[in-house]
Amino acid sequence: MAQLESRVLPAGNAEVTLGLRENWRQFSLLVLVNAFVGSMAGMERVVLPLLAEREFGLVSRAAILSFIVSFGLTKAVANVAPDA
Repeated sequence: MAQLESRVLPAGNAEVTLGLRENWRQFSLLVLVNAFVGSMAGMERVVLPLLAEREFGLVSRAAILSFIVSFGLTKAVANVAPDA
């Protein structure tokens, strides 16, 4: 297997270094953030149906699905609103 070498690219006054070994901190942060996002999505799929059933009395799957969809849409709007 050919050995991968890092390259340094000029970017204005700063230099950009390519390669996982050189950017392990950013890569580790990316992995950590993705793990948190994945766990939040998993908790949303597990916790929200239980919450909808216990707190709001929604017993049918269609009602629970609509609760999850409305929660997701509200969350999306709340995430976009500060950028507008």
